[in-house]
Amino acid sequence: MEPITLPVNFNWVKSRGDCSIAAIFKALELGVCADVDAVKVLLRPEGGSTFSIVASYKRFSVIREEAASSKSPLGSSRDVNFVLEGHEIVISEGNRERFKATITLNNEGQCKLVVGQNELEQWQVRRMALEELFFGQHG
Repeated sequence: MEPITLPVNFNWVKSRGDCSIAAIFKALELGVCADVDAVKVLLRPEGGSTFSIVASYKRFSVIREEAASSKSPLGSSRDVNFVLEGHEIVISEGNRERFKATITLNNEGQCKLVVGQNELEQWQVRRMALEELFFGQHG
């Protein structure tokens, strides 16, 4: 990949303004919706798993429900939650916080999510949050 060459007079103020946590949160939600649609295509009908998304103000959740079986006569469910809290996005499973993401405008002029010390693309954060739910136990 070639390095990005920014103009000498790059308008970092406008770019950073466009890199708002609210805009990135909404884009993350749209990406998660696409991920859920993609995993539904991969599901075997006899697998017994269903996925859904529930959204409300500053929050959305991906829910995996398992049909009742001999091992679990009542069925079961798990969820991954994305919550916008101030200047960060908190990702949790059930009541357990998994990680937090913030945003930055990096030196290449790109708006990135930051988890720990790592600058990540949105798909990478979505994978971190959802891979176990989609492909882990029962997956």
